[in-house]
Amino acid sequence: MYVLIDDKGRKRFVQGSDEDKEFVIDKNKLEASLGRPIKIGGKRFLVLEASLLDIIESIERKAQIVLPKDSAIVIFNLALKSGDVVVEGGIGSGALTIALSHFVGTEGNVVSYELREDFAGIARKNLERAGFEKRVQIKIADITKDIEEKDVDSVVLDLPKPWEAVENAHKALKPGGHFCSLSPNSSQVTKTVDELRRLDFAEVNTLESMQRTMLVQDGWMRPDKMLAHTCYITFARKTVEGFN
Repeated sequence: MYVLIDDKGRKRFVQGSDEDKEFVIDKNKLEASLGRPIKIGGKRFLVLEASLLDIIESIERKAQIVLPKDSAIVIFNLALKSGDVVVEGGIGSGALTIALSHFVGTEGNVVSYELREDFAGIARKNLERAGFEKRVQIKIADITKDIEEKDVDSVVLDLPKPWEAVENAHKALKPGGHFCSLSPNSSQVTKTVDELRRLDFAEVNTLESMQRTMLVQDGWMRPDKMLAHTCYITFARKTVEGFN
């Protein structure tokens, strides 16, 4: 996937082949080179390969997505790497799923449990558009009832009642495996943390991220926009014996 950027920073996504230097726009084939401007209808566009951030920002949304500022923290704290197996509870529109599948690579796998077929349908389309559909298995099932996979590297929950899936996550994780839960409300966090501590998870901690952009002009700079609270993110690691 490639992105065309106009002089106002607006983006348009297109399919293309860098090897053939050929891009398809409105069913018309145009020749262009990456990193160089192209004229379309009298307007200039810069042609670039779409980044992971570009892809996530452009997905079709059925539900509120996990924003990149939060998914980046999730990926780092899970120590996600190529070949990992991740179980996800609640796929939504698939934004976090795309990020997870990007980092597990072609050797890894993301298994996503989702109750709603309409959410799953939107996520499938977004995964196909990103080119990651082969890395993700979507199950229409209740993760609070059971997780079929065992010895997985990570379990990530984006659910209204994540505490109800904590015990299943503990059973599914390999020793030392990573747990993550994303919740907008503090009451969800406290119930989840209580359950994590009951099951002797280690390194239980909760954080939130805030992102502020800066307006930079010739010779001066000031704060511009603030992206504040979106969710609380709780992390923990599985132990096999009492620790806390």
